[in-house]
Amino acid sequence: MATNLLKLKTQKIPTLRFPGFLGEWEEKRLKDVASIERGRFSPRPRNNPKYYGGKIPFVQTGDVVKSGGIIKDYTQTLNDEGLKVSKLFTKGSILITIAANIGYTGILDIDMACPDSLIGIKCKDDTDNVFLNYYLSTQQVRMDRIASQAAQKNINIEFLKPYKIFWTSLAEQQKIAGFLSVTDEWIGNLRTQKKFLEKYRKGMMQKIFAQEFRFKNDDGNDFGEWEEKDFLSVFKSISTKSHQIKNSEILQNGDYKVVDQSMDLVAGYSNKKDMIFDNIPVIVFGDHTTILKYVDFNFIVGADGTKILNTNTKENNLKFLYYLLQSDPVSTEGYKRHYSILKSRNLFAPHLDEQQKIAEFLTAIDNLIESKQQQITQAELWKKGLMQGLFV
Repeated sequence: MATNLLKLKTQKIPTLRFPGFLGEWEEKRLKDVASIERGRFSPRPRNNPKYYGGKIPFVQTGDVVKSGGIIKDYTQTLNDEGLKVSKLFTKGSILITIAANIGYTGILDIDMACPDSLIGIKCKDDTDNVFLNYYLSTQQVRMDRIASQAAQKNINIEFLKPYKIFWTSLAEQQKIAGFLSVTDEWIGNLRTQKKFLEKYRKGMMQKIFAQEFRFKNDDGNDFGEWEEKDFLSVFKSISTKSHQIKNSEILQNGDYKVVDQSMDLVAGYSNKKDMIFDNIPVIVFGDHTTILKYVDFNFIVGADGTKILNTNTKENNLKFLYYLLQSDPVSTEGYKRHYSILKSRNLFAPHLDEQQKIAEFLTAIDNLIESKQQQITQAELWKKGLMQGLFV
């Protein structure tokens, strides 16, 4: 089987192919299938306000990187004076990043002006722009690897014009482009569903912790009023000195998970069994981050400054307290969770039974969001595998 696949690649034939298409793909240069022009923005300094603030979209490198293949959003606009010193590319043009972030591409959904950190690619009549955009996206890693590097990595028109590609008929291009577009639409729908759930979660948390939305007890009656509590009567801080390892000791693989104040729930792994923290569940955060984690598995503590909280009393549900801290102004994005500040605060919390209902409700939403993310991840891996087979 491996020998047959190698033979197919040697023959310039994709390993996955739609019925009715035969023969080898043809080796060409990028300039054979499209015209290639660099964007422009000549003024120095670049931030001169006389050129900005009009109605003309002015796309930047970051907009292309984040576009997901279709460039709809832009962070700046130009006025008529700005357009005179820039270059406008029409809807359907492919943009490719050429500095710092190398080789990321996207198709313009509307006409946009472009700076000289982007190159525009306009397809010729026998070339499908969606197909070419997908094809170039498979080349991003290679382009980044072979890009010249001076003060920073970059590519240019001279790099792109002779860039070798493998080409097929317009009919096969359109078949592949259509199939991958449907795949991307499916992935996009999954992302939209996830965003809806995240928006719903945010709205419900605001209502719950403002006490605009209340749960009923099992008899259908209202719970009592929320009570004000001193932070230190609710939480206890747990020392992590005997469980904490250095960043340099964190592994990519290992027997035990490491949790710290980084963005990901699991920061890495360790094989130091004697440092396992098993007093769980706990809340993990950091004095100089906005990260907050609920951890219900044994772990090893990583990085200095990682803080761990547990609850002082059985009258409180720790998962509820985790959501309560998320809703607190001190804990929201833009603020740090300094323990010295947190411990001086008072908190409002309901009866334990209502805490339990709130925790179960928000956990169910979080589980739906996580499930949706797993679907997205699996779909993206499936698409990646498809693209490896559909292109030479």
